[in-house]
Amino acid sequence: MCLCSQQFEAELAGRQQSVDHCGRLCTDIVSRAHPDARSTLRYWQTTIHARWAEVRSLAEQKSRKVLPVNSFSQLITIFIVI
Repeated sequence: MCLCSQQFEAELAGRQQSVDHCGRLCTDIVSRAHPDARSTLRYWQTTIHARWAEVRSLAEQKSRKVLPVNSFSQLITIFIVI
């Protein structure tokens, strides 16, 4: 595994912690929200998790193809274009 790939994996792991924290915050907000707002908040929480799963999937595909992605922002740019 090349150094850039290791750095990317480390950065991705750090971002995973941010996504997990976001999920906990969303859960807390949903529990306190007005009942009419809960479905919208859950929708966005689900969207965040689904998009993160797509980013992780793309990262795994890139690592298998041995086409190194140099940074998280480059992967996000690829994800947004798709």
